[in-house]
Amino acid sequence: MKEISGELIDQIRLELGFRWKREVGYIRGGNWGYSDKSKLPIEIDLEFKPDFGRRMLTFSFTGCIWSPGRKDCVACGQIDGTLRSLIKEHELKYWMNPYIVKKILDYWEKYHLNDIKPVPEERAADYIECQRKAELLGIQPDEYYDFMKKCYGPDYGNKWYAWRVPNSVYRWLLYKFCGLEEKDVNHLVRLKQILEGIDDEV
Repeated sequence: MKEISGELIDQIRLELGFRWKREVGYIRGGNWGYSDKSKLPIEIDLEFKPDFGRRMLTFSFTGCIWSPGRKDCVACGQIDGTLRSLIKEHELKYWMNPYIVKKILDYWEKYHLNDIKPVPEERAADYIECQRKAELLGIQPDEYYDFMKKCYGPDYGNKWYAWRVPNSVYRWLLYKFCGLEEKDVNHLVRLKQILEGIDDEV
């Protein structure tokens, strides 16, 4: 793999490492202790960080359901499961295209903390299926590890794996979630390719 020069390292660190927050919709406050006429904005936060040791770009998703007037966060952190439930119950009112919001949640589920995954990527489908079962059954944090061991198999969590995010996914997020222009997207994708030493799709 080709070495990265010092000047390029500074550029990659500066330009590839950033956060982007965006409100994607809202829910009515009636089920959350507020007036049914009030709107609780839903915000998704996506952070990118270059990892020079493993030569990869890491992804971190979080979310917040804000109180009216954005005074407090009534639900925050890993709320992708909550958002999927709100979509299923037709409670989420969209400010973005519904297809885009659902796709963001899919990428959130698969690529959040892509540098420390407890299973290899080739078994991602099994891992996600078990995660959804845990979510559906309301498995508590102190029971989660044992549940995943039983659902996925004894190899769950024995070591950490890094899942490289395809350039096509990165490009889509820059366009659809961050709303960047084509020239900026192409530039960032190219820097990601240099960081990873992989020149696959443009």
